[in-house]
Amino acid sequence: MNSSINKSDGKSLRLNPRQRSLIVGLMLGNGVLESEDKGRTYRLKVEYPIQKREYVDWIYWQLKNLVPQKPQIEVKQSGGKSFQSYYFRTYSLGSLRFYAHQFFRTGKKVIPKLLKKLLDPVAMAVWFMDRGGTLKSTRYPTYIIDTIGYSKKELIAVKKIFQDKFGILIRIRKRYGKFCIYIYSDYAKKFKNFIEPYIISSMKYKLG
Repeated sequence: MNSSINKSDGKSLRLNPRQRSLIVGLMLGNGVLESEDKGRTYRLKVEYPIQKREYVDWIYWQLKNLVPQKPQIEVKQSGGKSFQSYYFRTYSLGSLRFYAHQFFRTGKKVIPKLLKKLLDPVAMAVWFMDRGGTLKSTRYPTYIIDTIGYSKKELIAVKKIFQDKFGILIRIRKRYGKFCIYIYSDYAKKFKNFIEPYIISSMKYKLG
């Protein structure tokens, strides 16, 4: 099925609040926006290894009215080995242009200036399911979120948002050569309480 959509139909497809939050979380993590018409409309591509099938299906059901086809399995090659990916794409929509302008600059994903307004517990939970996990420590067990190349300056802005909007203190530290978000252990329970209602069953292990 063709994933493009004509303009009159596109105007009738609006994102509801839950979908907007979910897309913000995906943009902070592994979500990708593609355009086939020089930026007039965009479509969201959601793709993960087949092992995360339940997660992809959950995202699909949240966005079902925006998606022309159910998730598909594709066999890919990497390093001489084959693996299965599981993915879907939304329709091409003008309503996704806002997120492209916010999260992508000169071909690179960035932290948007409007993140304080856009970030909520749903978006935070999706970001955590995408990139987060438990930092196991006998003294200071807590949570971390690996970033995807965001600069330290951008993450300092995220740090202020976590503190001012959610009352959660975080630290920015390097892990495997890239910056990550480290929740101070004293605030780990508070962070968990924010996101746990939105964490799906197959991702509960990330909460420890």
